[in-house]
Amino acid sequence: MGGALVAPLLSPNAKAFLLALALLFVGIAALFPARAPGWSLRFARGGPVAAALGTSALALGDRTAFIAFALAARGPSPALAVAGALGGAIVVAGAAMTRRLPTRALSVAGGVLLAATGAVVALGALRLI
Repeated sequence: MGGALVAPLLSPNAKAFLLALALLFVGIAALFPARAPGWSLRFARGGPVAAALGTSALALGDRTAFIAFALAARGPSPALAVAGALGGAIVVAGAAMTRRLPTRALSVAGGVLLAATGAVVALGALRLI
């Protein structure tokens, strides 16, 4: 809901540019394989409370949160952006589904698509197209 707090402070072009940056950064990040940092494994050995704290720390830098923030700032209904991000995270988190799909190819294709969309939105926000 942070996007809804920031939205009144931004001009329409700034909102579009924020969304463009989110799309570009997430698209570029999707091109590289994701892996959990080594320090997160130490949290898992510390018990359930430490594991929950470690998982929360990893989620703070999640790409889904960045896109949800930018969409909430840009769109008319921040609640829909949050609901969409939550739904997407639940679908992607399905372990049974990820075993059957070519995740690396989908990640690269999605990254290229997101980066290209971000570039077009950025050019529109800067009024170059």
